[in-house]
Amino acid sequence: QWQTITVVGTRGSNAIYLNGEKIGQANNQMLCPLRWLGSKTGNSFVGKVRNLKVYNRALSAKEIGRAAGRDIPDDLAQGKPATASVSDTPYGLTADKTTDGNPGSRWSSGITQTPQWLAIDLGAEQEIGRVAITWENAYAKNYTVEISGDGKEWKEVFAGQGQVGETVAAFAPVKARQLRVKMSNPATQWGYSVLAIEAWPAKK
Repeated sequence: QWQTITVVGTRGSNAIYLNGEKIGQANNQMLCPLRWLGSKTGNSFVGKVRNLKVYNRALSAKEIGRAAGRDIPDDLAQGKPATASVSDTPYGLTADKTTDGNPGSRWSSGITQTPQWLAIDLGAEQEIGRVAITWENAYAKNYTVEISGDGKEWKEVFAGQGQVGETVAAFAPVKARQLRVKMSNPATQWGYSVLAIEAWPAKK
């Protein structure tokens, strides 16, 4: 049975997708020599390879899912303006990097031990049921997702724990224009760092 396997490598980490679904992530680099693909020794991918494509950039989760034939809705947050309570601006690690669709860019708070937040303006009222956050090594041990219609009054819809890689906040569908991720208890001395925030309708 044919399967679609995608290996996405970024600086210092890699992720594996099977048929458009992420099945693993590691914070180290992985070499994938093309001459070993389909090896009969059992030390590599065993079988045949067809439609091999190699890109010189990291693909987004949406691109991977759609290439595997999955019906992937548009990320409601992609390309939308993002702000943060604080950013490591001298190094270009600003809030807009979390919605730019580039899995290799990121936001950082810089060195801090105090609670911080990231907010995204979706541009218009949208129905939201899931928020996916991709954390760098400097993740928040605790975080909440809040929604708002005007950016002034906020309502908490999810509370969870961060980890290196992706966490998904799933909740009853709500309509909102603004969403905010509040984070506390940084896992490292470097504060908080987020590669991407994605917003989706409720999963059907």
